[in-house]
Amino acid sequence: MNEAALLAARRNKLAVDNHDFSDAFEKIILGTERRLTLSTDDRERVAYHEAGHALIGLLVPEADPVHKVSIVPVVSRSA
Repeated sequence: MNEAALLAARRNKLAVDNHDFSDAFEKIILGTERRLTLSTDDRERVAYHEAGHALIGLLVPEADPVHKVSIVPVVSRSA
């Protein structure tokens, strides 16, 4: 909630909304977005890789639920 409130304040909002909570969740769980220039081949490779993660997340009952799929590379918190 604190991160969502900080994001809302940075956006000059008077109240926190779902968009702020969603962005805060992604920032905390996935890490901050890294701006990288990827070649077309690399973007396609990353897209297939992330699609694989999403499919496993949907098909394996014990897996964490899939909330969003992105080809934006992020730093893993578990590494």
